[in-house]
Amino acid sequence: MRSLTIAISLRVLVTITFSLYAFSIFNYDSPTSLSSSNSSSRLYIMLSFLIVLGLIHFQQYRYIKNSPDGRFVMKEMILPEFNSNDEREAIITGKAAKNALLAILILTPIALATMALMLTFEGKFPIMLTILTAASIPITGLITYYFSYRHHYLQ
Repeated sequence: MRSLTIAISLRVLVTITFSLYAFSIFNYDSPTSLSSSNSSSRLYIMLSFLIVLGLIHFQQYRYIKNSPDGRFVMKEMILPEFNSNDEREAIITGKAAKNALLAILILTPIALATMALMLTFEGKFPIMLTILTAASIPITGLITYYFSYRHHYLQ
């Protein structure tokens, strides 16, 4: 459960830092007109994004190192605690994935309507809120998956 908590929080962080970096790209009028404060904030955001990616890579490396057969398949890259040999865990993962999909399907039209309303306004903040609203869709799915997995796991 601990590695799943770390994996979910790292993926939420990478989504947030990527959306902030995308906002910093859209924040400028042209790529040639960069002031020193704007470029330094963009550098800090990019550095934090790379640090989070490095932490994700380190967690996956530790998972490969500690796995009994030394294999690492794609589903374990996304969900580190998934063990296809354990029937109870496969059922719990299926229920959690179903709940996460339902949350994404419910949130997507709401987020798209919110983004359409925000784009009608002009200025920097509606663009940032639009990008963060788009980033909230996978974040909601990840958080729903985590809480649903934890709820079914502790029963």
